[in-house]
Amino acid sequence: MSQMKTWKRCFVVLSVLGIGGAFAGSEIGAWQLPGLPQAARPAKVRIVRGFVNVEPSQAALKIAADLEPLVVAALSDDASKSDAATRDLRRHGRKALEYVLSRTDPANLPRWKMLADAVAAQRDSHFSGLYWHTDLEAAQEVAKRENKPILSLRLLGKLTDELSCANSRFFRTTLYPHQAVRTMLAERFVLHWQAVRAVPIITIDFGDGRSIKRTITGNSLHLVLDARGRPVDVLPGLYGAGFFARVLQQSETLAKRAVDLDDDQFTYELSQFHQQQLSDQETRWSEDWKQLAAESVPNIDAEFDDATWVNLTERYQREVALDRATSVAVRSKRPAEVAALIAVTKSGTEIGAMALIQNLIPLIGLDSVKNEYRLHRQIHQWLANDPMTASDVLVTRIYDELFLSPLNDPWYGLSKPDVYSAVENDGCQNVITTTQNIGHRR
Repeated sequence: MSQMKTWKRCFVVLSVLGIGGAFAGSEIGAWQLPGLPQAARPAKVRIVRGFVNVEPSQAALKIAADLEPLVVAALSDDASKSDAATRDLRRHGRKALEYVLSRTDPANLPRWKMLADAVAAQRDSHFSGLYWHTDLEAAQEVAKRENKPILSLRLLGKLTDELSCANSRFFRTTLYPHQAVRTMLAERFVLHWQAVRAVPIITIDFGDGRSIKRTITGNSLHLVLDARGRPVDVLPGLYGAGFFARVLQQSETLAKRAVDLDDDQFTYELSQFHQQQLSDQETRWSEDWKQLAAESVPNIDAEFDDATWVNLTERYQREVALDRATSVAVRSKRPAEVAALIAVTKSGTEIGAMALIQNLIPLIGLDSVKNEYRLHRQIHQWLANDPMTASDVLVTRIYDELFLSPLNDPWYGLSKPDVYSAVENDGCQNVITTTQNIGHRR
């Protein structure tokens, strides 16, 4: 047996004993006691013949025995072995993600972060600790078994990618990590996401080696489904965390018990629910303007300029505020050179972070208010009149009529025949068509 193989075997033994910290200064050194976060470490630790003897609970030992070999394999340099182990961890569901996250803080450990994200099926999963299904039928089976509703995110791109659509990136940093939201989602919902189409990505090349790569457009929504996959409600676009939790809670009760309703009962109760939501919106709208000491309450369905919406947003500053976890997630995305400059002094760090968040919160607040009173109100009207709309039909209609971004438009609204760009073919290139044409000419 080679020295390397001996070292690896010793390492696995040490990590199972919970003393992997002896390898300080590396990703290995950051491992914690297998399967147990700091607060849950067992109190019974004694020395037997020079070895650390740990006596964790039988349940923790069983989890460690099942998952530890998969974690070690998933971190292997053998790509096929690593991929297979990661898939196996995914099949273990939420407990596997909790186990991986309990082993260390992956924020500054790229391989651990990649593993956590792969198991969670979400980029930046260490901020929220949420486990997502990517198969709706599998999510429905879990929802039926656990008697929970489903929250199904529909987005451009993939939740596992850094460059998914803008709203979904905000969800990963300003929404899902928030204490109130992540607790609600983890304990009371089964989570699922589905890409509705690829996200448009643009690269700006400055010609000197520098470039900026970002998404250029895109929107997303959260479907609230019962365990049978029937849509109960939709939260369109971006919401602040407190706002999101409050609105989501309104449909949770019906979504949870709807699984026992036949289609006729479901149709009746869903129509009644959305009619009541429309009435409740009008009541809240009136209260909003009274709280703002307005001379009169404007018609909720009237058209308003941006200044009016900004004024209304002031009422919800507390509901869209970031907590400590979301603030940390937001700061993590700052450009490295900016972070380095800001971190030179303590006061500089505070000023830079405060300015970033102070600029961000009003934008989230404005989106929250407009999405709730404009887009969500329209969805309430649709579902009050036609409760049995299939989820895919509803999603397509939202993108077409509310987001004004038809999913069947190959250029997703970025190439318009009535707008002149002075670029041949408006800059549009179709690689498949171009390749076929070139091949034909040859």
